[in-house]
Amino acid sequence: MSEKIILQARLREDGMVVQVLPDGSEVILSSQTDWERVDTMTDEEIEAAALSDPDCPPNPVGWFRRKSLQGARKFSG
Repeated sequence: MSEKIILQARLREDGMVVQVLPDGSEVILSSQTDWERVDTMTDEEIEAAALSDPDCPPNPVGWFRRKSLQGARKFSG
C-alpha cells in the first residue's frame, strides 16, 4: 500500500500560493518554474512543451465547460 501525502493549498489575493497547515497558519510555497525561460518562449513553444508533458495530458475539448456546468448543478439546490 502506498502512502499518500495530502496538503491543503490556496492562492492568496496577492498571488502567492501557500500551504495551509492544520493550525490555520500558512507557509509560502516556492515556485519551481524557471520564469526567465518561460518569458523567452513563444506561445507555440509553451504549448508544445505542455503537450509533451507525460505527467499532465491535455483535457479533452469541452472539459472545462462540462465541469463548470456540473459544479453549477451541484450547488444550485
